[in-house]
Amino acid sequence: MVPKRAYSGEVKVSIEDAGGNVVASHVFDDTFDYHKKTTVGTLIRKVDERGLGLGNIAGPIEEAAFQTGAFLRYNYKEGEYDEIICGGWNSGIHIVDFMKGTFDLLIPYQHTQMRTFDFTADCDTLLIPDDNYDAYSNALPNIYYSVRSEGFGRLRPYHYGPCAFGVLSTPDHHLFYSTWNRGAIVKANGTYNAATKQWEDKTLFEVATFMRAGNGMRMHMILHPSGKFMYILGPAMMAILKSEYDAQNHEFLYPTVLCGAPEASGYVEATGSMARFSQFLLQGVFVKNRDYERQGKEDIYDFYLSDPYNHCIRRITPEGSVSLFAGRSNSTADGSIFGYVDGDPLKEARFWQPQGITYDERNETFYVAEWDNHSLRYITTE
Repeated sequence: MVPKRAYSGEVKVSIEDAGGNVVASHVFDDTFDYHKKTTVGTLIRKVDERGLGLGNIAGPIEEAAFQTGAFLRYNYKEGEYDEIICGGWNSGIHIVDFMKGTFDLLIPYQHTQMRTFDFTADCDTLLIPDDNYDAYSNALPNIYYSVRSEGFGRLRPYHYGPCAFGVLSTPDHHLFYSTWNRGAIVKANGTYNAATKQWEDKTLFEVATFMRAGNGMRMHMILHPSGKFMYILGPAMMAILKSEYDAQNHEFLYPTVLCGAPEASGYVEATGSMARFSQFLLQGVFVKNRDYERQGKEDIYDFYLSDPYNHCIRRITPEGSVSLFAGRSNSTADGSIFGYVDGDPLKEARFWQPQGITYDERNETFYVAEWDNHSLRYITTE
């Protein structure tokens, strides 16, 4: 039996007495040649005989049912929490609590949309944007908040404004959100009105300018771990946009296209504008690349993206090179590229509309939420 991630190959034998004290130990000269393997597995899935979902059923993880998850976030703090927060479509927000071994409802569905969210830097406050059906005025709340100290048991209005679909909190305590109207990226309380003596929101730019015909848009913002830039993606944009952060003025700058084409969908593994994605991008996650770190690169993070209609997980380098990471296996066996198969990411695994994705760096594990498989899958190195 070999423990997970025995990368060093060192073989050490220790002998303990009845009290658990080491009385003898030996390290062998020869090392063990450990061949690590990445695999796709299933954390939660319970369906009927036709493969249809049973809804979200709370309980122990091994007995729970998972309907769908459009947005995921993994959080860990030793001795306090080890969790996945799951935002779904019209189903509220759920939690996978690894310390308790349970899947449960965290915040019931209360407003028009509650599928994306963000946390403050200390992971204490949960921020949830809301599609309040008001695309132009500031009459209704468009962002709510809930705090960990209350077990996220109460939802309060945080900000008033036009309907919001994405929210982002920066480490320097500034808040940004995206709107339905032309996909505007807005800084909350970004400008001071001397006449009214009040702070007002400031529109930084509109993502719709990348489209010939784009008005209503659902854009999501993913902040780089360095805080120096963010990626922007959404169901109407078949590309990944990159927006640098102006730390002096605390604002994001007009974006550029990192990869893909804003108005051309498809499936192409390539670099920059030659790459193609499906037209329903929802979430991605930055993951540290140890090779980049050893090479001394400035940006040491790859970006892993759920590509729902292409039924796969894509990997994007800092330079915008796109490759297949998991899914679409055995496509020549029956002519299809989607399904439900665990196993080797590139030789066996299949997904069916993966949407939310998050990463547990401590255990080197991805978690992926699927629409049609009604499952929460994982990708891990054993």
